[in-house]
Amino acid sequence: VIGSLDDLAVQASVEMSIGKTGNLKSSTVIKSNTLVDALNTNLKLYSEGRYFDDNGVTLGSGPLPPEAGKATTYRVLWSISNDLHEVRDLTVFAVLPTDVSWTNKFDIAAGDISYNDASRTVAWKINRLPLSVPVVKASFEVSLTPAADQVGKLVILIPRTILTAFDPQSQGKLAMSSQPITSEIESDTRADGRGIVVKGQ
Repeated sequence: VIGSLDDLAVQASVEMSIGKTGNLKSSTVIKSNTLVDALNTNLKLYSEGRYFDDNGVTLGSGPLPPEAGKATTYRVLWSISNDLHEVRDLTVFAVLPTDVSWTNKFDIAAGDISYNDASRTVAWKINRLPLSVPVVKASFEVSLTPAADQVGKLVILIPRTILTAFDPQSQGKLAMSSQPITSEIESDTRADGRGIVVKGQ
């Protein structure tokens, strides 16, 4: 690895020594050109669902565990971290299941967030993420109204979240995805064990 932290690259070359050619001894050394391959930045995506924040403040509303026929709202949190190269043309998106609704309540630190009703897609777009901003966050609210046939089951809130971006220094296109978020919202310890849908009262 060569270069500074903001200019990392892999340098590779091949060297071969020839000791004999036919019946003649030789000491020929053949060396290939040096190839330098720039590494993509270390962009990371985090995606989680919450009903409570870390201090126990309620972010969601409605019954918990969720009840068939009643609406429960959850907060979806997206976070991007990066500390190697500036990144451009970032898009984070997810498609909502048919039983999950966009409430049009959101909070973003940068960029723009939108919801396309036809494709059921939530998209967060950022034109440029400089190194002076190592972490950027967005959150939005979704509402789940479980059906009667979902009683006794966990429900998927977000099937998966996908991030695409461009690293201008390495000229690399970046793409990654996170695991689905379910009504169990595993990262919310205060809501632990209250993700399975129950019968309505």
